[in-house]
Amino acid sequence: MLQVHQLARRMRRHPKGMSTMVADLTSTERGSSCEVLLRALGRQLDENDATDVRVLEVPSGFFVQFRQHGGTNQLVTLDRTYKDLANRQSSFPYPHVLKRHRSMGHVSYENLFRALGYELDQVSAWTLLIEELTDGLMLTYQFLNPVEGYMMHKKIVTPTWEETEALVQSATSRRKKKRRKLLLIGA
Repeated sequence: MLQVHQLARRMRRHPKGMSTMVADLTSTERGSSCEVLLRALGRQLDENDATDVRVLEVPSGFFVQFRQHGGTNQLVTLDRTYKDLANRQSSFPYPHVLKRHRSMGHVSYENLFRALGYELDQVSAWTLLIEELTDGLMLTYQFLNPVEGYMMHKKIVTPTWEETEALVQSATSRRKKKRRKLLLIGA
């Protein structure tokens, strides 16, 4: 992580100006939205009957650890690139029967991560960490607040399972409204 004085020095010397400098610092190789990438990752976790999930964003994609529900107690480790996840998302067959994780109630990882991804896209988050806790999730990410002079901020959120279910319900309602609107305009 750059120190504040190093960041200021680089911003003064950047040939394209401050806003481009900030974009360069926060850019990743994502190419797709968090919603798309995390949804694909969530589906893979559902297919592996995952539990005790930990997701860490690295420069090339996501590093994932989990245990298989009902399996051995060993950690399974995956390294997924942004490109792999984007390709996986584009090849999803519909409809898809989702596995439900016991501790998460009626929420699949695919739906939960899709809803989280949408929210993270709204704040232009990067450097994500998602960790499953016994009573919910721990989510950390970085973001810029231009109002505060392009300072990088780190946010930590610990929603309970009830709050995550409400988030998924809200996302489902939003998508249904969008589909209805598309049907009305004939798109």
